[in-house]
Amino acid sequence: MAGQQEAAAVSMVQLSTFTRVPSIPRDQSYRDFPVTVRVTAAPPDFVQGERTLVDVVAAIDLRWSMGFDDKYGHQPNDRLVRVKEAMAKVIDNLGVDAQNRLAVVGFNQEVATSTELLEMTAQGQQSAIETVNALKVLGRPSTFSVGLNEAKKILDGRSLAEKRRSLGFIIFVSNGDDVTFLEKDIPTAYPIHAFGLTAQHSPSKLKAMANQTLGSYTPIENDDLETKLAEKLDQLSVRLTSVVAVDTTIDLTTLHHGVVVSKLESSWAYNDALVFYKSEIGGGKTSGKVVVGDVSAGELKEFTVYLDVPAAEGQQDGTGTDDGDSVLELLKVGGVYKQSSDMDKKKVLLGESMVTVVRTDDGGALDLIEERVAYWCKVKLDLSAMYDKLETEAAGAKSGGDVTEALALREASVEAINRAMYHDIYNAVLLALKLRRGGDSGNGGSSAMENSPPTPLHPAKTPV
Repeated sequence: MAGQQEAAAVSMVQLSTFTRVPSIPRDQSYRDFPVTVRVTAAPPDFVQGERTLVDVVAAIDLRWSMGFDDKYGHQPNDRLVRVKEAMAKVIDNLGVDAQNRLAVVGFNQEVATSTELLEMTAQGQQSAIETVNALKVLGRPSTFSVGLNEAKKILDGRSLAEKRRSLGFIIFVSNGDDVTFLEKDIPTAYPIHAFGLTAQHSPSKLKAMANQTLGSYTPIENDDLETKLAEKLDQLSVRLTSVVAVDTTIDLTTLHHGVVVSKLESSWAYNDALVFYKSEIGGGKTSGKVVVGDVSAGELKEFTVYLDVPAAEGQQDGTGTDDGDSVLELLKVGGVYKQSSDMDKKKVLLGESMVTVVRTDDGGALDLIEERVAYWCKVKLDLSAMYDKLETEAAGAKSGGDVTEALALREASVEAINRAMYHDIYNAVLLALKLRRGGDSGNGGSSAMENSPPTPLHPAKTPV
């Protein structure tokens, strides 16, 4: 089990912890014990007055391949057209508040287009749309630094009052590479949300942009351009206009002698994008810090902390339970964020959460498997009852087609659930074996369930 505790004061952001491993045998150690940490912001309806204004610069690569598949211009493509359609979504979303602002930068080896930050009034939106629609591809390779530095210059050029009032972001769109671009060339003052189009883009360089700035990286295949680019830029711009917390930082402290932080995740795959954090382990591996940055209304951000847990030093380590087991406190998780709507960006504390684990004499390995079997048996029974009812109703209506459809749906659902059940129980067996071996599965210490589909998590136990 793990512990969970809500923030003592009203907060726009909540912190919670979970673990998939309910117990560890007392006489065994566990390497890379996984703890999931989640940061969740209140839904949009509850934070209407807590949002901040944003200044966004869209840096758009205008290399030749954004418009043509051959060097002679005989084979046009619609990549830049799709970017223009997607940018219309961004412009529309920024208009949720007329004081939000947008600048557009078109570049290749030089800046081809650069506007000032325009307020998203009706007139400003129309001007931005006209600027985007006027963008044209150019016949030379592109230099990433040209677009990024121009975007930075625009955001840096704001007055101090404008910087306090509005958060700055960069949207970077490219479908190619730049062999001259190095990580040291990345401006780190503002989050960069990078979109890589088609297989021709450079994942490593766009990931580096996002990683160094607490931004995100979204790859989009050529076949998905028509629908996914507009969808993802739509979702991003909605998030940017609903940021409620900035500089969100999670602090970690181990609570038992010998328990150490072995590693921290620095990215999370979410909604087809990689979201990046900054993480560090300190204090002789007894503490750690993860900076998750901005959090938007209704948004969930998540990462995993891995702990090395030693074998028990004596007959009892931790608080005893009625059945002779003991509860060991492993990790204290707390944090702080700044409220985005506050001009002074005052810090707000997050409620602390205590992560615990039960130390058992028998390891509880069989209990873990039995729990999963019982869960799936209930799922199958509930499903069977539901389809029995549907088939009865269809038969009563004397509709042969409905009965046939219900039977086909039952067969398909049972087949899908059986696949999920076998996969889940197989993972439970692997994890049980790992528990028996003391958390070392022989594969570098990674969790047996690390790459499996999500399964029900064990909620944290609230400390008394």
